Amino acid sequence: MMHPRFLRIDAFNYDLPDEHIARYPLPCRSDSRLLVYRNKTIRDGHIPDIVNEIPGDSLLIFNNTKVVEARLLFTKSTGGKIEVF
Repeated sequence: MMHPRFLRIDAFNYDLPDEHIARYPLPCRSDSRLLVYRNKTIRDGHIPDIVNEIPGDSLLIFNNTKVVEARLLFTKSTGGKIEVF
């Protein structure tokens, strides 16, 4: 594992076309896709198959948070602009 001090922010840049970003849930949630990573291999799955993908002794933690679009704009006394997301 690489030590964080050796990480470079540009290593995390990648092309993500806008049409590949899910904006809304599918009308039938069970049609949603599932990314499965096992044995250093990535493959596509589907949500109904999740029960076959999670080991029986796993701990599941559900996150019920929501993303809020928030942008705060500040102007410093020197005239500098600060933007916080």
